[in-house]
Amino acid sequence: MISPVPSQAHKAQVRRNGPPTGFRTWPGAIYDMYVDDRLLDWAEKLDRAYDVVWSSAWGETLLPVVAKPLGLDHWPILSIPLPSDDSPQETSGPLGRKAQAIAEHLRQDPRPFAWCDDFLTRGSHPQSTLRTLGLPYLFIRPSSRRGLTHTHVEKLLEFAHQQAGSY
Repeated sequence: MISPVPSQAHKAQVRRNGPPTGFRTWPGAIYDMYVDDRLLDWAEKLDRAYDVVWSSAWGETLLPVVAKPLGLDHWPILSIPLPSDDSPQETSGPLGRKAQAIAEHLRQDPRPFAWCDDFLTRGSHPQSTLRTLGLPYLFIRPSSRRGLTHTHVEKLLEFAHQQAGSY
């Protein structure tokens, strides 16, 4: 979750006055989307520390409406499987399918990883699934009202620094 999701009352204010100070939007932004002005600077730092990958249920739709306008269309998109009737109950749902895709990606290329998602909850099954891989990890859950923050980026960079050279 890189952008805040404003309350309904705040959305009207954003439509009237633009995003809050320190944030920016772009022409055609969907869902009244806006991001922190520092996002591109953070992305450059994260690019040096990680192989950043989008993992979104939006799939390829993310590229033209979010990634490209933000200047982050160089990040690849991890395919999230569509729901199927034979999916085990514990891995169903968008978060479970995302965890499955991330786990498969990491099985093919094992390394420390960080996952930022506003839907992560403490002790959720998707987190448990990824913990069983036995890889160093960091889970970050940005608030949907605030989006990605400087504090989150600092935690991500510190984790990457701690893992440097371990894989």
